[in-house]
Amino acid sequence: MWRVADWAEVADAFKTLTQRPELLSALLVSYTAAFVPRAVAWGQLMTSKAGVFDLFTYPQAALLAKHLLPFKFGEVVRPLLASRRGDSLSDAAATTAVARLPNSASLIVIAAAGGLLLSLPAGRILWPQSLALPRQ
Repeated sequence: MWRVADWAEVADAFKTLTQRPELLSALLVSYTAAFVPRAVAWGQLMTSKAGVFDLFTYPQAALLAKHLLPFKFGEVVRPLLASRRGDSLSDAAATTAVARLPNSASLIVIAAAGGLLLSLPAGRILWPQSLALPRQ
């Protein structure tokens, strides 16, 4: 991303967000709200019935760790936090992995659909090639 990003466009996006706080607020609220159904679903998978608030905050902390730490360490934070609350580490890790499956499947579907839409103007379906990074 660092090498292929159009930094002028990124700067314009940040400028837009600073000029439109209602847009930034809407983005933050909707993104955060998306974690509520994930917390509820994760609670259904857990053998111990943790509170929805705890199950909501752990992925938030994991997301922060994922952005700040290398090697997707954030994925480890969520089960560790749950185990500190008293859940078994194996249960927390297994349910975290299972809860991540729909997210991963959704990302694959979105990437494939995006690639398909990007390749349609070329007149033929080349979605695997369209998912590759552009050449420098």
